[in-house]
Amino acid sequence: MKYLIINSGRAFFRNSKGENNSIDSISKEDILFLLDEATNEDIIFQMDEPIDGIIQNAAHKIIYDALYGKFSELLKNKHRFIDETNRLFEEAFQKYQNE
Repeated sequence: MKYLIINSGRAFFRNSKGENNSIDSISKEDILFLLDEATNEDIIFQMDEPIDGIIQNAAHKIIYDALYGKFSELLKNKHRFIDETNRLFEEAFQKYQNE
């Protein structure tokens, strides 16, 4: 499913209700939702690639490029991130189980 979308020279994101909203209206809660979706092992997180000149709105381009870069990096390291998180939770679980 696509979560970051480019359409008609504008950039959009998919919110928790499944609606496409303008990227310039993204909130902290929306970003947290996107992070949860991107790190979910059962979800294929897709994004439109920001080809030069395709996003005509300057504000949309700045925001989209920043989000695309961060999510691309996260997705490249998704399995390592999940493994490290599981390991940390396992260590904490063992620590508190023994007390």
